[in-house]
Formats: sequence, structure tokens, C-alpha cells
Amino acid sequence: MKFKKNAIFLALFLTLLGLTAYVLFGRAPVDPAKPEVFNANTAMLAIFGTYNDKQQGVLLPEKNTAQWNVKEADTLATALLVATYTEAGKHKGVLAIQRQQILDGVVEQSHATSAMISVYVFAYNGKQWIFEKGKKEVVESGTYCEAPGG
Repeated sequence: MKFKKNAIFLALFLTLLGLTAYVLFGRAPVDPAKPEVFNANTAMLAIFGTYNDKQQGVLLPEKNTAQWNVKEADTLATALLVATYTEAGKHKGVLAIQRQQILDGVVEQSHATSAMISVYVFAYNGKQWIFEKGKKEVVESGTYCEAPGG
């Protein structure tokens, strides 16, 4: 009788342990190109494949981003505007990025230098935000290498 009781207890314990492990670890890895949450960080990561949270931007070429090697970069990309909206009953997200020129490790600061603005649109499929369309060079605008506010 005691053996049967212990066997039932062990079976219940292992079942609960298995369910807990499935809930905690059983999810497939999240694809950074298809974020579940849409914000500046996740959208930038989806577009560039890398993103520096501390600096809130991406250095181009992207290989300079993780260590934030400004001396080797030629462009700084930062989120200018991030918003969600509904179009024809579908949830969409838009990311506008300013791309600032870097010269000798410093963002260009002359009055005549403007920033390149890029725009990317994502669509929500009920589970993830999927890149829908975008344009790297929409308009060059602003002064002192700063785009106008969103």
C-alpha cells in the first residue's frame, strides 16, 4: 500500500515538474527579426540584426555596434519615431530612423549637414510583428546632422 502511494506521488511530482519545465523552457526561441513586442529596441533589432541598448542605437557597419566602436563607424542610426496604428483593420507599426554621418569618431555637427531619414513598416499577425516594407533613404532633412522631431 505504501509503495503504491509513493508511486502515485512520484508520478504526480514528475508530471508537475515536466509541465513546469515545458512552460519555462519549452518555448521556441524568439526570432529577433519577428518581435512579439513592438518598440524602438525590438524594431531596431529587427531591421539591423544588432542593437546597443545602452547607447540606444546602431553603428554602421553593424559589426561596430556591440563594442560601440565609433572610431570605425561611418553612420549612427537611432530611432526617431516609433508608433503603432490600425490600417484597414490590421495592426501596423512604423519605425522612422535618423542616420547621422560620423567623421573621425564624432557625429558630424555642421549647420549644413542633415540626417538621412529611413522608414520601416511592420504588420502584426496576432503573434509577431513582421517586416512589411521600408525604405532606407526617404528624405534628407534637418541641420547639425539632426533630423526634425517625429
